[in-house]
Parts: sequence; C-alpha cells; structure tokens
Amino acid sequence: EVGHQKFPCRHVAKSPVIVLGKNQLVGDMLCLGGAVLFAIVTVLQELAVKKTDVVEFLGLLGLFGSIVSGLQMVILEKQELLTDSWKQYINILTTFSISQFVFCILSCIFLQNMGTTALHLSLLSGNFYTLVTGTVLLNYKCHALYFLSYLLTMIGVYIYVIKPTPFAAQYLPSDSQRTRNISSRYKNRR
Repeated sequence: EVGHQKFPCRHVAKSPVIVLGKNQLVGDMLCLGGAVLFAIVTVLQELAVKKTDVVEFLGLLGLFGSIVSGLQMVILEKQELLTDSWKQYINILTTFSISQFVFCILSCIFLQNMGTTALHLSLLSGNFYTLVTGTVLLNYKCHALYFLSYLLTMIGVYIYVIKPTPFAAQYLPSDSQRTRNISSRYKNRR
C-alpha cells in the first residue's frame, strides 16, 4: 500500500477501519513524479500538435506507442501472456483501448485550440464528476467546499480560455491558410 489517502470505499466494505499506506512518502513521490511527467508530455504534445499536422502526430504516437507498449508487454508480462487467464479481461482491455483512442484524439484537438493549461484545469474537474456520481449512486457525503473548489476550477478554465495564448495566436494558421495547406497536401498525393 502506497499513498497518503485513506481507504476511499470503506463504507462499501462496511469497515470502520481507516487503512493507511506503509510507504506514504514513496506513494507521494510517485504521484508527484507522475504529475510532473504528465505535464511535460502534454506541453510537448501541444508543441507538436501546433507545429505539425495532427494526423501525422497521432500516427507517429500510435506507431511508437505500439512499439514501446509491445516491448513492455513482452518483457514484463511474458508469463501472463502464455496463460489463458488474461482472456477473460478482453472486454475491459477493449474498452480501455477505445477510451485511450478517443482521449488521444480529443486531447489533440483540445490542445490545438486551447492549450496545455486549459487541458490540465479541465482534467481537474474529473474528480468532481466522480464525486457527484458517488453522491448520487453510492450516497457519499461530501463537504460543501468540494462544490466551491469545482466552481473555482471552472472559473479558472473560463478566465484562461477567454483569450488565446500568445503561442496559439502566433502559430495557428488562419482558416484560409489551413484550407490551402490541406488542399495542397492532397494535390501532392496524386
């Protein structure tokens, strides 16, 4: 058990015991490291999406992502692949793959139009939607400050996206230039 969070579903398990991890510092550092790496990746993704073609970026992401994921799977999961036990999870894997596919496409469109900061602010609102679902379906009890934090996050997103970033305004082509680039690309293929 790593991490600093209390057991979130203790009411489901009907357990009054609060479970804390033994290596909380390790969990916190892993969480912070993952957040920093995700921020670096999305900034570089924004740069790539705004400077190159989205289709080219997604194609290269899929190609190299497949190679890296395949190598990781062969190295780390070799024994599990040889057994038949993983076949029961094929629906879950398919759903995850479709979700990742949609997320990659939508995040590229979002990054091209809004930017990395707006994406990160929008992703912060995901916890609120989880809380609302838990409140409605599982009768969670939550503090009113959660709603205040959601409101402040949405105000931050709105303030940020009112005006495009200087990078976006400088490097994004106008609609006529984008149409000209697309039509010239198809003429070159013929």
